[in-house]
Amino acid sequence: MNLPGNRGAPVCLATDPARLHGVLGALSVSIEHDDRGSRFKFRIPEDACATCHGSGRMENHALRTVEQCGLVTRYARLGSLLLRVAPEEPDLFLKNAAGSPVSPAGMDRLQRSITTRIGACVAPGTSAASLALRAAWVYGARVALCATSDFSAAANPPGEPEVVFLEHGGNTWDQSAIEALDLWIGWCQRSAAALWISAPALLPAAKDKSGGTDAKPTTNPGWGRVSRQVAARVARARDRHWTESLPPAARSRLAEVCDIRVSF
Repeated sequence: MNLPGNRGAPVCLATDPARLHGVLGALSVSIEHDDRGSRFKFRIPEDACATCHGSGRMENHALRTVEQCGLVTRYARLGSLLLRVAPEEPDLFLKNAAGSPVSPAGMDRLQRSITTRIGACVAPGTSAASLALRAAWVYGARVALCATSDFSAAANPPGEPEVVFLEHGGNTWDQSAIEALDLWIGWCQRSAAALWISAPALLPAAKDKSGGTDAKPTTNPGWGRVSRQVAARVARARDRHWTESLPPAARSRLAEVCDIRVSF
């Protein structure tokens, strides 16, 4: 591909999101060790990039200098992501996430999310890892991929991400999960980061101590009345969106960093 007015000049792969997405399946990573320690080494087919042939470095023989290709940024973003979520088996994580497809609408939303800093709420079946991988590789964003319950990450998100991807896990009624999510929302608002949340649309039914989804009737009239009241609350909860478990102030802040109406 050649730029208008510069016919014949090679164009860096990093300038073309469509081509970056196209080579995602061919991307691989290994762990290399030397005197400086351990580091990730990324590889793509040499013919994928006309400027650096996948190395991320371009030699200027006339000036006797070495310049960095735009792919270096992508490699750095991926390295930061893999170091946190898959430090022992980065290539396995990379292949699994790359193999989980994202719809064209999802890719479009990801691209707009980088610029508008507004994320989305997606169904639990959507791979947050796949979304995070594409945000880092295709669009060069600093990303974080965490469980909502990770309090240490919520208090100090790694790498100052521009986009945060959370796996909610479905425990939307659990107080500790609510508090952790509140921390994430507050951090994203203060840092102008987009927030993507994988969570159920509706609150799951609460379970009683016996393991059932509803409170069980009892022969004691007094306890029976209490049991029916609990069952009624559970029934009402089934029709509530998961965000209703958040404090009102947190729901208001959430609207600034995440569009809960979006789904893929």
